[in-house]
Amino acid sequence: MDLFIRTRDSQGLRVVSAQGTLDSSTSAKLEVAIQEALKAGAKWIVFDLEEAEYVSSAGWGSILAHSKEFKNAGGGVVVSGIPMHLRMAWKALGVEGLVASVAELDDAFRHVRAATGKG
Repeated sequence: MDLFIRTRDSQGLRVVSAQGTLDSSTSAKLEVAIQEALKAGAKWIVFDLEEAEYVSSAGWGSILAHSKEFKNAGGGVVVSGIPMHLRMAWKALGVEGLVASVAELDDAFRHVRAATGKG
């Protein structure tokens, strides 16, 4: 399976939506989107995984790898829409508390507004 990445800016956030398989062979596509967000000065990035079919430990690592950079920029990382079949791996890898995780994209916007005092 392949990975399709769509990026957009919405409500002051960079939203990166992933569809398909995120693993060691496809994570470079996600890395490009992350680097573009950092280069553009994004403080917050939301990974929308609602349409992800599979995420390996390498894929989760790609999501988490830059969280410190976004925090140092005054923002952070939010993961939204983790499908039920992927949530077990998310919890088993122990990454659940490292970045914010919310059920839906609208929750990510609310989370960021609350974290920045704008909500």
